[in-house]
Amino acid sequence: MSTSSKFLFFVFFWMNFICLCITESVGWQLSTRKDTLREKNAASKKNSRSRAFAKPKTRFSKKSYSAILYKDTTEVESSSGVTEVEFCDRPVAAKSESPVNLCETTSQTPLCGPEKAFYSQRLQYISHLRKTIRAKKLTMLSMERLENNVEAVLDVINRCIPGDIVETGVYKGGSSLLMRGVVKSFEKAGARASWLFDTFEGLPALDKADQVVEKEVGKLRPMDPENSYSFRGGEQSVRAAFAELIGDNFEDIHFVKGYFKDTVASSAVGHIAVLRLDGDMYSSTMQVLEALYPRVSKGGYVIIDDYGHWPQCKKAVHDYFDKRLDMNIGSLLKKVDYTCYYFIKP
Repeated sequence: MSTSSKFLFFVFFWMNFICLCITESVGWQLSTRKDTLREKNAASKKNSRSRAFAKPKTRFSKKSYSAILYKDTTEVESSSGVTEVEFCDRPVAAKSESPVNLCETTSQTPLCGPEKAFYSQRLQYISHLRKTIRAKKLTMLSMERLENNVEAVLDVINRCIPGDIVETGVYKGGSSLLMRGVVKSFEKAGARASWLFDTFEGLPALDKADQVVEKEVGKLRPMDPENSYSFRGGEQSVRAAFAELIGDNFEDIHFVKGYFKDTVASSAVGHIAVLRLDGDMYSSTMQVLEALYPRVSKGGYVIIDDYGHWPQCKKAVHDYFDKRLDMNIGSLLKKVDYTCYYFIKP
């Protein structure tokens, strides 16, 4: 065998040896990875089975909500081992009284807050109600906006802000239904009412003010046509949803059907603790602010659902607060999601 042949044989031998080592190494790594994946899948299935029988978790944070709800309460260990919460007595303003914080008034009859309530149980109920409302497609609101509703109502309950819960533009009623569920969970019957203003037949036609605004800002996003968001059943289907999901007898719920220009100003709404606007249009937003904002209690919430989405609504907000009340509303607004903003009345 010549020298060149020996050299080629030597090179060929070592190349095969190296390839064999690489193949073995890769095969071992692949085998190890498969075993790891197998173990992870087995553990995942085991955890899934465990979660299936575990108590469902609420998306609401006890830590954050305790700051809103329970800073004036006392936790008591019951005989069953469940931590209960003793609510402080909170009086609520009568319609004829001035909108002041009546927590400091001792002469009033306490009306709000059950004496004891299961803290986590009630938040679980609100979480379940919110999920059911979404599942039944009773609202177009995002999770962030629904949680903002809950936070607002809990906050006014805790701070004893007098007034009712008012929503103008309710669609299928999911948003108002959720807020009503919070009121029923954390206050005694008769503490505060809920008001639902809507045509229950979709958007009205543009009036003269809307047509002027449409020429200014409509090119950014043209307003939806007349009768948009109408749905089968109208007001009766909303009432049926309330009866089904929270079993309300409607004693403290007022459905006001009609155009805002014909209903909000003449309504019997007294003090307002939470005012939620969802009317989309310039005229609808302006009519509600003119008629109802003066009735919002100091420390109450004003939630504007369409501020970031509809330029027509945004213009109405700034025309009312900046030009008429000289408030610089932009400095007060807090963002919920891309479209919804709120502020607490100073």
